[in-house]
Amino acid sequence: MQPVNPPAVALRCDRDRVVPGETVQIAGQSAHTFQVPADAQPGARIWQTFDGAAIDFTVVPLMDAALRADDKLHLQLVSHLPTDAGAEVKLGEETQKVRLAPEAVVDVAFPPIVLRDGETRDLPLTVAAGGLSYQRKWQLKGEQTLVAL
Repeated sequence: MQPVNPPAVALRCDRDRVVPGETVQIAGQSAHTFQVPADAQPGARIWQTFDGAAIDFTVVPLMDAALRADDKLHLQLVSHLPTDAGAEVKLGEETQKVRLAPEAVVDVAFPPIVLRDGETRDLPLTVAAGGLSYQRKWQLKGEQTLVAL
């Protein structure tokens, strides 16, 4: 192996974790802009070269989403955007507007969906925020149970 001299330029970016479709600013010998491919898969490492030096990013999803059901549907969102953003959250047929902050938990309550015993239904989620979109789907199943009073 032949030793290699380090690059003469060090690249810097405020973000090392990026979301699909995000545009980041990179500082080096000159300023550069890089748009993460919209189809980049969470967990992927993306390398870019500018000014003879390389910089890498880890792709994370636009957000994490968890759903819990009791007397309502409780949706919990955690944004991975770099800044605050208004978001339109559509769960099934219901839509709400929320404000997202980076890495902060946002709880959104939706009306319950009543299913008959054994009935199943897909419940799609679409969140539009910061010019980007996140989609996920859950499957609900109705079950009859006895409840102690």
